Amino acid sequence: MPKLLTADQVSDYLRDGFHFPVRVFPAAEARAYRDRLEAQERALGGPLTGDMRHKVHLLFTWANELARHPRILDAVEDVIGPDILCWSTTFFTKEANSPSFVSWHQDATYWGLSTDDVITAWVAFADAPVESGAMKFWPGSHLKNQLEHRDTFAEDDGSESVLHEYSVHATVDRSGRLLQIEAVPRVLPHIECPAATASVPDLVGERTADLGMRVGSTLGGIRGCTHLNDLLRSLSCVPRLLALRPPHLSHA
Repeated sequence: MPKLLTADQVSDYLRDGFHFPVRVFPAAEARAYRDRLEAQERALGGPLTGDMRHKVHLLFTWANELARHPRILDAVEDVIGPDILCWSTTFFTKEANSPSFVSWHQDATYWGLSTDDVITAWVAFADAPVESGAMKFWPGSHLKNQLEHRDTFAEDDGSESVLHEYSVHATVDRSGRLLQIEAVPRVLPHIECPAATASVPDLVGERTADLGMRVGSTLGGIRGCTHLNDLLRSLSCVPRLLALRPPHLSHA
């Protein structure tokens, strides 16, 4: 029996990929957590940036307390069951009048995990009306599996710059199984990025149709790069592209 959500709310989450709002504590308690965040920012001389934004439950006792909040865990348990691991916590803080934004994406693209069986609990420290540029969701997009992403940075004027660029060369047999594959690093922001290409040949022997799931388990963690892995997952579309070939090319 659900602890916090109703059966219909759980069903809605599984169908849409999100559910809100869920009242886990009163406004005064949310304000108290926000006060502690802002006190930390004052101590640091500005908003949390870089590594100070990530895995904050390991950095601040009050954030650890929040990650263990009984009502938050009750809502999570209603969806995935009682065996819960807190993998990460992150602050996405939108300052007043900031033009910054996070573009459309699927979180699993950037996690580098072997499965997308993960739930995110978004906890608001302040009201989030439409006028403030609140988050938007694409209902049911999680049912479309992994979609292709283009990793760019958008300037305030709308211009974009490529952040990560690899090229992949592969040979497959008639059944769609990889016979050879090579990834070539091109425009990359970090010196560690090219090293991820060394693990790509481990995919030889896999069926391209299975790469949507196999890439994460084979090249997860430090063995891969989330951006390269996304490119490799796109090869799962090869069988469908081959099926669209004109008849005169069907035996090429």
